[in-house]
Amino acid sequence: MINIDPIVIDLVLSTTAIIIMLALVIRVRNITTVTLQYPIKSKKMEIDLSLQELATLRLKRDGLRMIISRAYEEYSKGIIDEETKNRIVSEVSKQLSEIESKIKYLEKYEELNKLINERKKVEEEYKRKLEELDRKINSLKKIILPPKEKKEEKKVVKEVKEEKVSERRVKRAKKLTEIMEEIAKMLEESKE
Repeated sequence: MINIDPIVIDLVLSTTAIIIMLALVIRVRNITTVTLQYPIKSKKMEIDLSLQELATLRLKRDGLRMIISRAYEEYSKGIIDEETKNRIVSEVSKQLSEIESKIKYLEKYEELNKLINERKKVEEEYKRKLEELDRKINSLKKIILPPKEKKEEKKVVKEVKEEKVSERRVKRAKKLTEIMEEIAKMLEESKE
């Protein structure tokens, strides 16, 4: 039988408990959300899923860091020997470096998301400012050309047009009467 120090067993059990908690957190997140393994239908969905994965990896990273800290604490208390500490730190450090590289990549999605949101805010502010300027322009136009003057101008133009039309009618009527008089003269002359 192998004689194992109870403190080492405690360290292994507490480390295992942390790993199990992290695994449960990850499992719950994977059950409640679609993972990146499935086809992504939009960039927004891809960003959201990447941000979720980033949060999960950060939790994992924190858990692994806790394991390393705990190994150093146990070593400093004399609970575990240097070889055990080095083995734990080595294995966890490998996992930690993999997670760190994934986090570094996924942080680009986080930055992209921030830039997209900032762009939306700028666009909304731009639209709001344009609407404000349009309101000011319209109010100044109303002051410069009040609606009553516009109606009066239209009436004057309409009156001028009516005068021209009536002048034309008068001219036509004169021509018509002249033609009728000529026809009447011709008829009289033909009777004689």
